Amino acid sequence: MKDNTNISVLHIDLDKKDFAKKSYPDLVKYVGGIGVSSKIILDNFDLDPVTFAIGPLNGYFPFASKTSAAFVDGGKFYDTYVGGRLHSRLRFTGLDALSFEKASANPIIVSIVDNEVSFLPADTDITTLGVFGKRSVVSHEKDGLTTDQHFVFGERNLSDMLLAKNVKGFVVSGTQSYKVDRTDKYSKQYEEILSKTSEMLVETGDFPSCSHCPMGCSKARVGESDGNFLVHCLVSCIYSEKIFGDLGVVFASLSSIGYDYRHEDLEALPSLVAENIKKIYEKISHSKLERK
Repeated sequence: MKDNTNISVLHIDLDKKDFAKKSYPDLVKYVGGIGVSSKIILDNFDLDPVTFAIGPLNGYFPFASKTSAAFVDGGKFYDTYVGGRLHSRLRFTGLDALSFEKASANPIIVSIVDNEVSFLPADTDITTLGVFGKRSVVSHEKDGLTTDQHFVFGERNLSDMLLAKNVKGFVVSGTQSYKVDRTDKYSKQYEEILSKTSEMLVETGDFPSCSHCPMGCSKARVGESDGNFLVHCLVSCIYSEKIFGDLGVVFASLSSIGYDYRHEDLEALPSLVAENIKKIYEKISHSKLERK
């Protein structure tokens, strides 16, 4: 069962080729996605982190099908999102977020299996890594950082940021299992969400679909940037805003899988995220002054 009282972050020290899983009860109020990522970046600003995070509904409900990435580049804070399998693979690792910190002296490929990390030579064939059927491959392609050789993050400079850290790609394999205790309540809520397909802001199609999304829409391939803070803390699709922008739906979904968030917790999210981002920009300004 997912621990609902902590946010689990895998910190990856690219310089020392080391890693550590840490649990943070104080991050729970940020829910996930951009909320958690912005706090990680704020608290570890000097390590120049690039974060990848999911939310509590990822892997449990339709349309909660994205992975959030966040970073600082050129004096600006970026948040960007991608579809594919990465969010569900992270769910099966038992992690809520990855944080790539500092930089490697030499080009490498990073392989993550559950909570373990391997640092491999850059000429390693990335397609041979990980646990087949339980992995997501993240690679640099002509359109930017790409998952599963198809889905592209919304900000192209994310690829540049990882390349500057000498990360030539990474693979996430999740082999753990998870379940819910409130099976009847969860099943009912799952069907309720699935019945809201007509409220999606895209048409159904026959294109490759994000994991846990039945839409197969034409817009899934290209990722998103910025947008509704609640949707992006849940790391659901921006085209599901009519569904997961509804606090009642979100509260019922979280409750059905064992979270005890209150309505006021969800209402406070936008201001919490905005405050994190404000403080990040203060750190950016301070670091510019120090360099002068």
